[in-house]
Amino acid sequence: MTNTFTNRVGRRATLACAVLAGTLALAQPLVGHSVAAGPDPVLVEGGRQQLERSFDVLCRPFASSVLRVVAEAEVGDARLSHAVVVGEEGLLLAKLSELGSDGFYVLAPDGTRREATILASDLGTDLALLSTDDAGLEPVAFSAEPVDWRVGQWIAAVGPGGDCIGLGAVSVGPRDLATENNGFLGVELDRTVPDRALIGRVLDDGAAISAGIQAGDVVLAIDGQPMRNSESVISQLRRTVPGQEVDFTIRRGEESFDRVVRVRGRRLDDYQNPFQVPHAADSVDVSARRDGFPSVVQNDANLLPSECLSLAIDSRGRVVGLHVARMDRPGSLTLPTDVVAQRLERLLERAERSVQAKSLPVGAGETRDV
Repeated sequence: MTNTFTNRVGRRATLACAVLAGTLALAQPLVGHSVAAGPDPVLVEGGRQQLERSFDVLCRPFASSVLRVVAEAEVGDARLSHAVVVGEEGLLLAKLSELGSDGFYVLAPDGTRREATILASDLGTDLALLSTDDAGLEPVAFSAEPVDWRVGQWIAAVGPGGDCIGLGAVSVGPRDLATENNGFLGVELDRTVPDRALIGRVLDDGAAISAGIQAGDVVLAIDGQPMRNSESVISQLRRTVPGQEVDFTIRRGEESFDRVVRVRGRRLDDYQNPFQVPHAADSVDVSARRDGFPSVVQNDANLLPSECLSLAIDSRGRVVGLHVARMDRPGSLTLPTDVVAQRLERLLERAERSVQAKSLPVGAGETRDV
């Protein structure tokens, strides 16, 4: 198992450098203009129907690169997510928050059921790295170079079988949602103290008080990282997401101790300024996790939650990211390709460490599981 997985990880530089050569060969420009200059000429010259037909052609090369993740449940709509093939030997990316806890499998392009296991996860981007049988699968690679996003450019969502399942125009360029709904500790820091992270007040029903943190405590470290002042704490918490367990080192008087805090999302009564309250979902079918991402592009492709994670391509057929969430307003959110490449690298490293940790040497030719 370790050797096999090490071989997979050895290919990660290839996975995160460019779109597959075969895809590039098939994905010729629709028109003789750069997609970064002005409105997409396809729509101007040929109208919506021509645009849809053109994207249908561009999606087909990915017929063996997007799978459907299905719940073990036998009743109702059991579709959970899509999964995109990102490496040889059956490595997939799926939407972590949609996988649930009741078990799942994947449907291959030929319709066969295949078992899949979670190798690693990334809470910040809501991505899960899965492993399944690789027969008949074609991996997609993600460029580490940022896309030149432009408001108004068209992008498509590629689903299983290379179907174009959504089409939309970019409405907002890359933005950081991690600061809009990051993990919420439930404390007020005393910023008048410049040389330490002093907690001035603790909310009655917040995550901090549940973990035994009190007003007057000083935060020494978060997840092993020293905290110099209040700004250090704020910066570190912006990297967390609701539900994440965070290790705090606290000093109270002369005593120092550790606490594990499960940070939560903000509730409506946590917002002192009513203009900070996020848009509430009405009757739209939205993704359970649709915020807190480190960088996303907003577009008006109306996907179902179960159609995330789907592959995002532009009007030249280039992979530009992953559609990661259906919003609570018309449209979806897309993780840019450079963010996907970066997080995929982390996931591969975490998975490799996990495999190595489960096989510890105890003697010549022996191993033991822990």
